[in-house]
Amino acid sequence: MKKTKNGNNVAKALLLGTALVTLGAQEADAITFTDVGVMSAVIVTPIIVTNPTPMHFGSLAVAATAGDAVLDGADGLTTTGTVVSITGGPEAPDSGVLRITGTPGRSVVVTVAGNHPTLTAAQDTVVHSTAVTQTMVVDDFSLNNAGAADRTETVVLPTGGATPGQLDVPVGATLAVGVGQQDGTYTGAYDVIANYL
Repeated sequence: MKKTKNGNNVAKALLLGTALVTLGAQEADAITFTDVGVMSAVIVTPIIVTNPTPMHFGSLAVAATAGDAVLDGADGLTTTGTVVSITGGPEAPDSGVLRITGTPGRSVVVTVAGNHPTLTAAQDTVVHSTAVTQTMVVDDFSLNNAGAADRTETVVLPTGGATPGQLDVPVGATLAVGVGQQDGTYTGAYDVIANYL
């Protein structure tokens, strides 16, 4: 067998090199770490919006000039122009109430959607109940008695109390009453959007 310069044969030298390569691979494996990633998900209660108390502007009269009936979130009504609120009747002014139900402790953004003061018989428009086509526009919605034209409010659903996850939000608005507005009962509806924050 062929001898190396130091007297060792070539076969032994090759075997030594192979051992060193194998040892290097084992050292690389020793510093490789493995672990697992943790995953989770939370399903929240779907938001439900109901209207236990409809908004009512009460009984009104109007004379020579148009005006507004402004209903706040605390059942208070003020008027402008020649619009007069008739008190003492069964139709007292009443702020609307939106009841928001969802997951306790979560924040919810509540918005009164749409605002179409020039459309007849559309959302935000009160429509006469008889065959006579007369309309009154409702505008400047206010949620939680926060002020005029505040159509969006962020609320936090309660975690305690008698009804956790349920909150009542008062709603006010402004009703535009025209000159010589047709008498009768007017009804209408408005859209509400509620989303978790």
